[in-house]
Amino acid sequence: MRRMMHARPTPDRDAARRLREKLMRLSANAAELLEERDETASDSASLLRLLTREIDDAVLPRSFALMAQGQEQARLTMSNRRLAAFDLAGAVPTDAAQPPDSETAAQVHAERLKRLVDKGWVLSLRAIGPALGADRGGAASCSARQLAAAVIALDTEIRLEGVLRALRARALAWAMCGDRDDMRSEGPGELIDVLSALAGDCALPCQVGGKAPRCTILSLPGARHLLIAADGADCLLLVVNESDLAPAMQVWREIYGSGNGGVAT
Repeated sequence: MRRMMHARPTPDRDAARRLREKLMRLSANAAELLEERDETASDSASLLRLLTREIDDAVLPRSFALMAQGQEQARLTMSNRRLAAFDLAGAVPTDAAQPPDSETAAQVHAERLKRLVDKGWVLSLRAIGPALGADRGGAASCSARQLAAAVIALDTEIRLEGVLRALRARALAWAMCGDRDDMRSEGPGELIDVLSALAGDCALPCQVGGKAPRCTILSLPGARHLLIAADGADCLLLVVNESDLAPAMQVWREIYGSGNGGVAT
């Protein structure tokens, strides 16, 4: 006779940990909570710790500001225990579509988080209040766990890969070469032939001006532009329409900083 084995639920250790942390915060005294509110971050790990705590606590939509040097550097919306929006101050508005899923949203938010961290600022998180009309946790949002995974992946990635990811949807064609791997490319054959010819000798188009990060802009027929972005031995060649040039340079400056990456035309 067969014996029927009853399935036992597998404990969710992560959920148990979050519950334990929430209970500890509820039992904390006022001085401890004030000290927690004044906590600052200067790297990816400490900033993730600040954000994770607030994301896991948020149920109703709430707005927060990331502050540095006495100014607001980013505005965040948290809702339904998810990060629903992460907008950098001063970014050029675009009509780009919302991320199609939570994993892509996590990558977008992680890239913006890392751009702030790479500036070397001491960041603090300030509560603004209820977020009226905010995204309540749909496809364009992500969980704290997804955000952390995306940040960890970025920490092991070269910065030019971040430029490519941010601009890939806008690019008419692109090619990347360097010491790490063989040349990669994507786009129409006639444009790829031109980029491949240039990328065949990366030292010629990419390393004008030495090994420092540098972005060169060349005009092409048909209201198009060629961006030659270099960082050390890595080189990205990317063709965009004239209307996409300003957003492309905004991405370069956000990732490399206005003072850390030269731009030549």
